[in-house]
Amino acid sequence: MSFNASKLSNNINTPMTRTRSKLLQSSLLVMSGLKENYDFSFTAKTPEKPTSQSSIPKPALKRKLSTQDLSPSTVAPSSCKKHRPLSRITSMLSPAKPVKRVSQALQRSITPKPSRSRTIQRGSSMCWKYQGPSPLPTPTKPKVTKRWLDFAESNLTTQMSNVQIMRQEAIYELYSGEIELVYYNPMYTLKIMKPKELQEIFGIFDQITPLHEDLVQKIMKLQQSNGTVDSIGLALIAWIPKLFPYLDYCANLFKAKSALDDKRRDLHVADFLERCKQSPFSRKLDVWDFLDKPRSRLMKYTLLLKNITKLTSTEHPDYNCLRNAISLIEAFVSKVDVMAGKAKCSFIQSKIFYLTDDQRNPLIEKSQFLLCNGLVRNKAGTKLHIFLFEKIFVLCRQATRDDVLMYQVHRHPIPITALAVEDVPDENIRTNSLRGSFKDALSGGRSGKNFIRITNKCSRRLQYLIQANDEHDKKQWLNMLNQAITKSIHEINV
Repeated sequence: MSFNASKLSNNINTPMTRTRSKLLQSSLLVMSGLKENYDFSFTAKTPEKPTSQSSIPKPALKRKLSTQDLSPSTVAPSSCKKHRPLSRITSMLSPAKPVKRVSQALQRSITPKPSRSRTIQRGSSMCWKYQGPSPLPTPTKPKVTKRWLDFAESNLTTQMSNVQIMRQEAIYELYSGEIELVYYNPMYTLKIMKPKELQEIFGIFDQITPLHEDLVQKIMKLQQSNGTVDSIGLALIAWIPKLFPYLDYCANLFKAKSALDDKRRDLHVADFLERCKQSPFSRKLDVWDFLDKPRSRLMKYTLLLKNITKLTSTEHPDYNCLRNAISLIEAFVSKVDVMAGKAKCSFIQSKIFYLTDDQRNPLIEKSQFLLCNGLVRNKAGTKLHIFLFEKIFVLCRQATRDDVLMYQVHRHPIPITALAVEDVPDENIRTNSLRGSFKDALSGGRSGKNFIRITNKCSRRLQYLIQANDEHDKKQWLNMLNQAITKSIHEINV
């Protein structure tokens, strides 16, 4: 059967375009040149055997070029170009196969392509980047149950009332907390920090753990054979006076936090702390969580004892002892608060420095308590730190001196006796802050919100316009400032 272009075009159901016609013409020229030298037969299933005249096998058949082939009259203009095989041309010209099902088309369009790893180009070659096997999840310790019923006898649930069971659960919660030297021991063994630095951060942490162990041993001795504890009031009254190490430890927490933040700048220390945090033995807790745990535990004792007293009958012999223990622990916690307040006040005083001598005020050094402190902004949007002592109001900017975080006094401090506070409506302030939009800058600023005006009554020229973070913070600042003013007036009158 001869090669006929009309039959080929009849089998194609799509209309002939310019590109397809050019491809068809080039294929006809190629086939016409090959037809003169080779015998094509589309009906035979197997290729014909080579004749005796040709000694070259069919697959390796090559034709030598002659001068006639190279003449301009015989060589077609498009024969010098590379041509695709006829099978590929017909597949390109043939219409695409229709999709049998709509779901298949949707699946092909919705199914995301598999992500490939990034490649690194080296010159003209591309190589795959080896990413290694996926990391295995870190094994974690199984969560330990902390319920009293898990350790008590099974028949107690039927013999005891719900209130009695709840009382035993509250007593168990009192001594089931754990305080461990999780970070101290590895840091001391591996010499991550010097012993002096560890002492500055951890303080007398090693003296807190034996106190808690002593309470556990006292209550365990009072435990009966069935797992219940009847009375703990007398044991608590004897144990609470031994908590005096908490005074020094809680007072040192502010210095410890500052020293810890400074040491985190060391990449070696920061990497070790992060590895410890991700390990199972730390339970995903940071080193500061362990340092602050004794203080939070001490504050929790009051709530735990009140809960036990609430679940104890007034006729129970342990009721009055529990009330006495609550009074003792509340008095001790108030002492801890006073010591911690004085320690924080002296710590902030050591961080304040002055640019000029006229900024100094003796009331800053005479103050013993820091009522509150926080971050605000002025009208220009600059961040400022407020330190409200019981005798003076100080506004500072955060600065660094010799790689140490300090607070530079902004303008002049104002004594509490000369302090005046005013709540500024939001519509009366136009800010010049750079945090606004370009439109606000062209219109002369935007209306500010949550502003407070602080004025020195002795010198009206000295006033501050501060902006709180939100409406809630604004109310808190107004309450604390007004309380400080009221207290100072009351002290003067007395």
